Amino acid sequence: MKKLNLLFSIFFLVGFLEAKINITGIFVNTKNITEQVNIFIYKGGVEKNIGSVTLNKDGGFSFSSETDYTGLLFLKTDKIVVELVTDNSPIFFEYDLDSNHFISLKSDLNILFQSGSFNVSKETIATNLKKMLSFYNPINNKDFSKSLKNEITRLEKLNVSKDYEKYPFLNYFFNLSEKVNNFSKNNKNLKEASVFFESTLKNDNSFLENSGLLKNVLIAYYTSELSGVTDRSKVESKLDSLTTKLLDNVVCESSRGQNILESSLELFKNSQIDTLYKKYLVKAEKLTCTIQNEKLKTLIASTSIKVGYKATDYKFITTLNKKASLHEFKSKNKILVFYASWCGHCVKEMPKVIELYKNKKNKGVEFFLISLDDKKADYENFIKDFPNWNNYSELAGFESKIAKDFAIEGTPTIFLLDENNTIKAISHNIEDIKKELL
Repeated sequence: MKKLNLLFSIFFLVGFLEAKINITGIFVNTKNITEQVNIFIYKGGVEKNIGSVTLNKDGGFSFSSETDYTGLLFLKTDKIVVELVTDNSPIFFEYDLDSNHFISLKSDLNILFQSGSFNVSKETIATNLKKMLSFYNPINNKDFSKSLKNEITRLEKLNVSKDYEKYPFLNYFFNLSEKVNNFSKNNKNLKEASVFFESTLKNDNSFLENSGLLKNVLIAYYTSELSGVTDRSKVESKLDSLTTKLLDNVVCESSRGQNILESSLELFKNSQIDTLYKKYLVKAEKLTCTIQNEKLKTLIASTSIKVGYKATDYKFITTLNKKASLHEFKSKNKILVFYASWCGHCVKEMPKVIELYKNKKNKGVEFFLISLDDKKADYENFIKDFPNWNNYSELAGFESKIAKDFAIEGTPTIFLLDENNTIKAISHNIEDIKKELL
């Protein structure tokens, strides 16, 4: 605790209070995690990395950002995710990684948030314990059944404060979460639910995006309107009219419109509704405004990442073999291998890539290994085996600009470009690329 108090004092001395987001904390029992912590917020309804910090030898760190933001915030290590909420006031904590709980938390906002989160999960926990109890015969399992009953009783008696009036975001977050959860459980009062969720999507402020609930609300809205519709063609037709109505109402080129469009596209893609996915992707391509939603920007970019299209002239952050951009490399063919050191499929594919490299390196083929690692040590350790290759990484994972420019959704992804930088082939395995070289 002395270490934490000292850290808090340093925090004030260095003037972090001038920042809009400022966090100081200590992770206890850090032996099982790496030393880096990434910080994420919801921007446009999707997670956005706003920075990273390196833990000191005591597991402590301080982070500040000028980002003006009120909403959910996540601290991610390679093992755990710590969920917080920020309203631009300082946050101080001590967190035990072994038990995954806060030892100390100095933020009234976050204390109330953690309590509210417990309220949300309390009912689910109690319900599951009741189900478990029903499977046990009290006669043969007296002690265990008694323990279950006692825990159920204890949970049901716990009454954590729900006084969120001082904190508008918490009030919004938990009220909306309750509305969505109740609807998903009961699916009653469909007309009333539809009106509420449509109004939420059309009229609520940025709290909707910053709560991470936009997609949940959109699903609830679609569900309330599709109840009873079973024929696939009718489902698609109804979804089409609902989506058009939503986008017309919120103005498709507005920030909210972009966020709804991106969420709808993801739902259509995951549900394999290809006709609507293609239709609204074309709509996205035709937007004339500045695209603020990063996922939507990537989806739009993906429409030009096809065989026969010219690859973007990506500008390197630092020069690569004295070249400033991809197009400056002049060769008959270029092979771009997007990979990550932690990707098992990438590791399995690399011997085949190496074999092709040996056969084609001096025959007009330039090879690029583009890492989507976000940890410098992992990246540098991997490329030790490839000292003479064109090795490159932004150390930003799938958030890398180059990953977005090439619409990378998984690894390995391999591109073959010709001398004019036209895409000749895209595949997840090198054998497909090899065929195009023959």
